[in-house]
Amino acid sequence: MTGPESAVDRWLGHLAAAGLLLLPVSFYLARDYGDSARVFYLLVLLPALLALPWWLPRQRRSGLLGAGFLLLPPAWLALSTSWVDPALQEGSRSTWYHVKPLLFLAGLWLACSVCVRRYPPFPRWLAGAVCLVSLPSALLTLLLYLTQALETGAWPRLAGVSLRGDVNVTATLYAVAAIFFACAILRHRSRWNLVRLAALLLFLAIALLSRSKVPLLALIAIFAMLLHVALQQLSLRTRLAIAAVPLLMVAVYAVTLERIPLLERPEGYLLRLELWSQSLGQIAQARWFGHGVGAELPLYLPAQPVIGHAHNMLLDTWRVGGLVGALLLLGQLAGGAFIGWRVLRSHPDWLPVAGWWALGVFFLMTNGQQPLVKPHHVWFYYWIPLSLLLARYLADAVSSHPRADRGAP
Repeated sequence: MTGPESAVDRWLGHLAAAGLLLLPVSFYLARDYGDSARVFYLLVLLPALLALPWWLPRQRRSGLLGAGFLLLPPAWLALSTSWVDPALQEGSRSTWYHVKPLLFLAGLWLACSVCVRRYPPFPRWLAGAVCLVSLPSALLTLLLYLTQALETGAWPRLAGVSLRGDVNVTATLYAVAAIFFACAILRHRSRWNLVRLAALLLFLAIALLSRSKVPLLALIAIFAMLLHVALQQLSLRTRLAIAAVPLLMVAVYAVTLERIPLLERPEGYLLRLELWSQSLGQIAQARWFGHGVGAELPLYLPAQPVIGHAHNMLLDTWRVGGLVGALLLLGQLAGGAFIGWRVLRSHPDWLPVAGWWALGVFFLMTNGQQPLVKPHHVWFYYWIPLSLLLARYLADAVSSHPRADRGAP
């Protein structure tokens, strides 16, 4: 293809790639979910829609396979809106309100598929963007928190500067950034590694002060991985630093605030068990096909506002999509793990994206809801990294069997 059509196609691809870089990093800066959603609508979805005449015909077999894998669970959830009991209907929201996210996910998949094939260095660009934005975001978060804490003498749970200050969500954002920094340390030997290690310590401080357990567990695993590598490759001074400094930070935190990480706030464990117990009761009422997306299924906790989801992506999917929906999601999770493993065998530089998705799944199993939602943190933790991994896997399959998808961009 040559001429004006080729130029339009090319520039739409550039715009979608820029959008796929800005969309993840926007979660570190945007004050509200709607701000990140607008990045998606303008810089990812709009180029994908405008480029349909060029992109869609080239997808053929791999595009259909990828769309089927990615969209089957949310398509079932969208279908479930048709059997919601009118007595449980959530407010005045229409079926279209719950179907739109399925179309948004299709646009995300198309943009990821084209971007990954056209721009092989994309994972490096993404890693650089996340590192560049997450570090000042974390510094600002910690500075604002310490200023207020020292003035008032109170040390509440630290909330981030983005996404409405949701404590667990924003703390885990920085744990994802820690994966990107740790992978950079493993790939490169340079003086910049001291800055990267300092960033990891900053993220550890945020995890401790947020008192959020998932990011703290993630940071512990990251430092353990780095120590394992250090014992084999790095100098004695680096080994001691990686082992001693994080332990010193945890000790100072425990002595100063008289709180033991992971053992404080035991009610966090108990409240989730209560939510999951109530969710299982609701599942038993409609176990095969669920109550349908859009059904109002409140969960109650002592002295807490009414909770609208199960804080567990699988259980919440089962509540609204029944056993069929839960099995479709489980199949997608298993397939995603296989895809991530296959991608890493051929492309080790995709480790940050695979780690991002793995941590996202872990987080959503303790804090998540059903995944048929408009762009918000479920997209950051689940749909975006999964779509990128799937696109890379299918691009490799096409290059190995070109007849399966001739003409793909």
